[in-house]
Amino acid sequence: MADFQLSECVFILSSVTAITSIYILYPGKVELNPPKPPVNVQPVDVGSFTRAVTGESFVVEKDATLNFPPNKITDLTAEIQEDTVLLNWTAPGEDYDYGTAQSYEIRWSEDLETLQNNFSSANVLNTSALQPQESGSAEHHSFQPNITVTHDTTLFFALQSMDQQAEKSEVSNIARATKIVSSPSPSPSPRPPAISNPGLNLTAIIVSVCAVAIVASVLAVVITSALKGKRHN
Repeated sequence: MADFQLSECVFILSSVTAITSIYILYPGKVELNPPKPPVNVQPVDVGSFTRAVTGESFVVEKDATLNFPPNKITDLTAEIQEDTVLLNWTAPGEDYDYGTAQSYEIRWSEDLETLQNNFSSANVLNTSALQPQESGSAEHHSFQPNITVTHDTTLFFALQSMDQQAEKSEVSNIARATKIVSSPSPSPSPRPPAISNPGLNLTAIIVSVCAVAIVASVLAVVITSALKGKRHN
């Protein structure tokens, strides 16, 4: 049988490797291409640079509009002055912290766990006249609760905001307010009258002492004379 050489076969190993040619020689001897000489790659400092790449365009055929709720209010504070409750917080947005919310829902309770576990069952305030401001603005609201607020009364407050699509935010932090009635301060003790002329008062004291001494001496003489008269008799 005469010697003959098969045709060249080309195999692509991967998209990033080189093409390797394999020669199959009769009677089954395989010879590969000689390996490529090693390449000595040295790192080069190219400095700062930018590269712009233009991607392919695409078309959205379906409406993919998303609605996000207002962000959670985290800085609600409460204070009781006389019979009025003062609330303060930072306004959220229509979508998270962007835009302006549609409305507020404020609730309060004398029980902390009611607001923590069942916000919708707490007492609700009429906030129809409370118009939300732009996100990041300082909000204020005051009202008088329908209970008698006395010394040491403690109330708890929380609120939610709502956007135009009726999407509600998470319940805010719970604010606590306690009314403290300070006791009246005791009346100060009356002060003794001030001495307007110390020298004059001292003279009056000396004269009084001398007068007392003279009266005592006269009484002593009279008593002594009376005793002597009784003895002679």
